Amino acid sequence: MFMVNTRDLRVIAVLISLLFTAFFVLIILFRGEIDTAATATVESYGLVAIFLGVFLLELLPQYISPHLLVINAIFLGFHIVPIILVSILGHIFASLLGFHLGKVYGFRLVEKLYSDKTVSKISSGMDRYGRWIVLLSAFLPFPYIPVIFGSLDLTWKNFWIFGIIPRAISFALLGFGLSFLTF
Repeated sequence: MFMVNTRDLRVIAVLISLLFTAFFVLIILFRGEIDTAATATVESYGLVAIFLGVFLLELLPQYISPHLLVINAIFLGFHIVPIILVSILGHIFASLLGFHLGKVYGFRLVEKLYSDKTVSKISSGMDRYGRWIVLLSAFLPFPYIPVIFGSLDLTWKNFWIFGIIPRAISFALLGFGLSFLTF
């Protein structure tokens, strides 16, 4: 049987969040030094790190937005299109896996991963607004949690239309929007 220790997952999620937040702050503080000293390394491993970061932040309980990774990469000087494509791929794979896990394990898994308050908010939002809450969470700073959407009997078709595609568009809009501001 699939057993999840909620405390361990939360500790890991908080540590990942702190790591990415520290990374973001360091990039802002030491942008010049990072640009010159790490260009080759960033070019070699950066897109893989962005993919994995977006994947983990979309799949695990969200304490920071995966969009911060896109912002960091743009400030580091990555090319916009590869950042957007890798972010979208990470998002799609994580969303599909999370949604599938929600469909298969339902609330047994959700209750172990998320607080009652988070589940209650999203459940009541789904009861009140239906699939439109998924669309709102894809664009707005509401929790975007595919595992919960899967456990709430949202159809695959509606998840693609109201969740995956709009969330991918949000990554593209962020990337292209920031490219105009930074260059």
